Amino acid sequence: MTLILFSQSPTKHSRIGNSLVWMSRISYWLHQANLGFFFPWGYENYQSYFSNRSNWVAPNDKAYFLYASIFGEPLSAGALASRSRLIKDQYEKKNSLEAFSWDLLQISNYNGNFLYITGKLGIYSDEVMAEIRKHKLVICHEPFNLTFNEESNLFCEDYSSIAPSQKLLTLNQKYIKDQSISKTTVALHIRRGDYQDWRKGKYFYDDNFWIAKVAELIAEDCQPWIFSNDLSEGLSNSLSLVGLLYQKAPLKTILYV
Repeated sequence: MTLILFSQSPTKHSRIGNSLVWMSRISYWLHQANLGFFFPWGYENYQSYFSNRSNWVAPNDKAYFLYASIFGEPLSAGALASRSRLIKDQYEKKNSLEAFSWDLLQISNYNGNFLYITGKLGIYSDEVMAEIRKHKLVICHEPFNLTFNEESNLFCEDYSSIAPSQKLLTLNQKYIKDQSISKTTVALHIRRGDYQDWRKGKYFYDDNFWIAKVAELIAEDCQPWIFSNDLSEGLSNSLSLVGLLYQKAPLKTILYV
């Protein structure tokens, strides 16, 4: 059976939320097509979030064997991303092409055992599926470029393999219940970073907005919970002054199993 390795280079957009969205869509199609798949960077970066039953968290012995037998190096997310870029660069040089002067690349090599695909790709199309099935191993690079037909019955999402473990859910549910007592809980995600420039800052809010929002929720007898890796010490102190409680427990204790 064909095995598809999904390759992704680190970018400012390669956050877990973005990754989960398209992985859930791709996994639905792959399950329907009865094709094997593996997301090496998902396994290496996000395994604390995923169920042990996940296809991209559990180590895939076939993926490691096929990759090593073809390329002569161990499979890892970094090695796969580097290999993908090398294949693309060699193809561009061989054909006298400017970097990224193409919309789609399909490169078959190694006696038909290996296929490299990248760019704008209708992965659900009969043509692409037929090409994929001709090879033992397929590397699909930068999958955020994949295109979907929203009218297709393959444009669905399957989260069955990426649900957090029950132990993780139970731990966090108990913690939130104990801390919130009987109050209504409200989660707030403070995201700065790329949001300051993304869509001209349409969804970027300054400190005063968050301080006022937390104060409003507390006045309504709610228990707000803030999730962020962009929380400055100044904003933390200001939120504390309006009544927000902080639990400075180690992240591994609260968030991970």
